[in-house]
Parts: sequence; C-alpha cells; structure tokens
Amino acid sequence: MNEKEYSLDDVYFSLSDTQQFKGTKDPEELMKKSVISNGFLAKKKLPVAMYNTKISNKNQKIKRKLPEETRTDIKVLKMRAALDPKRFYKRNLMKGRIENVQVGTVLDSPADFYKSRLPSKLRKKTLVDELLADAKFKKDIKRRYVDIIEQKKFKYKKEYKLQKKRQKSHSHK
Repeated sequence: MNEKEYSLDDVYFSLSDTQQFKGTKDPEELMKKSVISNGFLAKKKLPVAMYNTKISNKNQKIKRKLPEETRTDIKVLKMRAALDPKRFYKRNLMKGRIENVQVGTVLDSPADFYKSRLPSKLRKKTLVDELLADAKFKKDIKRRYVDIIEQKKFKYKKEYKLQKKRQKSHSHK
C-alpha cells in the first residue's frame, strides 16, 4: 500500500455529517471526497473594500468605511442645533471626516417604564427614521421651510422688479 503525506494546514473538515464515512477507512477514498473548491476561501474572507489595511505603526487603528445609515446619523448629530433652535447645544467637536465611531443601543431604565419611554412599536432603527416619524418635528421643519421659501420669493421679487425697471430705462433711451 502506498503511503502518501497529507498536510492538514489548509484543510477544513465538517464533522456534522459523519454517517457517510462510517464504513470507509481508506484515506485515499476519504481525500477524494474532501476536495475544496476555489470559492471556499473567498467566502470566509471579509470584503477587501471594507478595510484599509495600510498601517504605518502598530498603534494606528484600521480605518473602515461606515455604512450609509451611520453616516446619515452622524450628519444629523452635527446639525442638531439647526434641528431644535430653542435648545442649546455645545459647539460641534466632530470636525472633518469621522471614521472611528462606535454605535450602541440606549437601554431604558425600569423606573421610566410608564413615563418617558417609547414603546417598541414606535422605535425606529436609526436616528433619522425616528425624527421623520415624529409629527411635531415634521411640523416644525415644514414651517421653517415655508418661511425660508417666502423670504426667497420676496427677495427675488424685489430683484425682478429692479431688473424690469433697468430694462425699461435702457429700452427708452
């Protein structure tokens, strides 16, 4: 019988279905059934675009691309003073691009069960979704939007009248 060397460094064995190999003890026959395809390793790796692996020193963290939902939440947090003008917020300390962010879940206190907690039906996945579901917030934003549009109309109306006067004065000369 031929004795061959087998390297088990890059081999994966599934021990969940051992019934099919119960009667066979020949290593050649077992190795024929354990062929690994090329796509196997690609499934286990993380997508290359997710991580920037160029690190200059050991203390530097790996920069990862944030999901779109997290990026929009960060933008909303940066503009929180504009969202609620009656409330005071400290100066924005998050300048530039933010890459190292940890996202967590706020746990409610059992003492606030009836008073100030949101029922699970009203909770949304992201901060933006929660703001869009809030009727008072929508009403305030709509009112401010209408005010801005009216101011722009008045401004442009004034400029339009001035332009007409200039055109008339140039055409009569």
